[in-house]
Amino acid sequence: MQPTAFTTLLCTLETKECADFSRFHRYMFPRRQRAQRYLDFLLLYHPDYHSRKDLTKAFVFQSLHPGSTYDNKSLGNVFSYLKGQLETFLSWQYLMQTGFERDVFLAKVLRERSLSKAYYQQLTAAGRNLEKADVVGQRTLINYLEIKHGDYYSSLDNKLQHRDYKGSVFGQLLKSQELLNDLLATKYAAELQNRKRILGQVDQKVGEDDNLLFGTEKELIQLYRFFAAPYPSDGTEQDHLFNRAHAMFQRLKSQISEEDQSILISYLSNLAAHRMRVGKSAAYTPVLFKLNKYAVDQGFFLGADNMTPTRFLNIIEMGISVASGESDISWIVSFIETYRPKLPKGSRKAVYRLSLAFLHFARKEYAATSQILARLQIPDANIDIRCRYLSIQVLFHTEEEEFVLQKIRNFQQFLNRQQPYHEALREALSNFLKTVKELTLAKISFEELKGRFSRRVPIVCQYWLEEQLAIYPRQVLGHI
Repeated sequence: MQPTAFTTLLCTLETKECADFSRFHRYMFPRRQRAQRYLDFLLLYHPDYHSRKDLTKAFVFQSLHPGSTYDNKSLGNVFSYLKGQLETFLSWQYLMQTGFERDVFLAKVLRERSLSKAYYQQLTAAGRNLEKADVVGQRTLINYLEIKHGDYYSSLDNKLQHRDYKGSVFGQLLKSQELLNDLLATKYAAELQNRKRILGQVDQKVGEDDNLLFGTEKELIQLYRFFAAPYPSDGTEQDHLFNRAHAMFQRLKSQISEEDQSILISYLSNLAAHRMRVGKSAAYTPVLFKLNKYAVDQGFFLGADNMTPTRFLNIIEMGISVASGESDISWIVSFIETYRPKLPKGSRKAVYRLSLAFLHFARKEYAATSQILARLQIPDANIDIRCRYLSIQVLFHTEEEEFVLQKIRNFQQFLNRQQPYHEALREALSNFLKTVKELTLAKISFEELKGRFSRRVPIVCQYWLEEQLAIYPRQVLGHI
């Protein structure tokens, strides 16, 4: 028989492996009886498929279909199918016979299924198998990096507080990476010299094809390099950095892994949030929301521990801030229902109810918003703060001046009593209260209020405040 891809691979199997493959296929694919008959027939002649002149493709086909005309396409389809199943069998067999590779492979499967406890157990097992290895070299270093890298980046949302990571762990990772780079660079340099000694001069220049091959990788490295250094001190330079990094990410995102996309989105989000805290909400909120929307649509937050109440509510608040129609609101509704089960059980009900309050507010259904807030059981300070400033926003649109001012006073007294709050958050909330008070009283000119507002950084609800500032001159006329 003329060699085929299937028979060439089949020849490499030992007798026991042939029997195992036949049992594997019969058990896993009981309905593929036609292919099973071909396989069992061929195994009768194993491994002499290419040496026997009487074993032709036509002979195989007509032995299984007596009286039929030889159909080369039909036989080719069966061989192609069996080749694919044989490759699956050999992959499964390899994983069953090895320790480290099997553990890492299974860990990846568990990670994709959001089984974090089982995932860490598998990584631990992989580490033990690695420690038992008798052979050391580049594979040992690569395996070590794979375990530690997977352990840290398995939960992107909580990685800054992830387990007991300290600087020493990253020192070990960086040292291992350095050793691996040195080992491979030296190994390749030695081989080039060996080829030079035996074969003469060896061209070590990088060809044009190699430059094309690594173009994306080089850009990805440059993108990470943007965030490997401290932010520039100048705000304009920070904006320039974000714009360059964001543009490069948009260009590369379809070519890089989901892990890299998730990490880079988090870095871009952090920089955008940093700029928003100093008065750049109008410029950054739409961009930041689109980044988070892309991450949601790609399913990056579907893993275990990837949806904290803060992230959940931030996405909703950004969404209603930039929503331009009911289609945008519908996306937020879908997001809420999809990710509600991913919230921590202890605060899930309260966060969900608060998210509905924000939705009603976005639709200008202020009575419904107030009803939810009045009945909400508040489990923590994060939700408490959001409830309080949302209540003030509702009162601003619905109540008399005295009610709004009283709510502002109550909130400010609350802030003064809550010493544990971060000073930046306290300042942002105080600036919000001052601005709402001035909008409510409407006693100063538009130019003066706009000047004060521009100097009040950080500040929360900046997008909403800018909307109210835009209509402020009309409010002033109404009070004359």
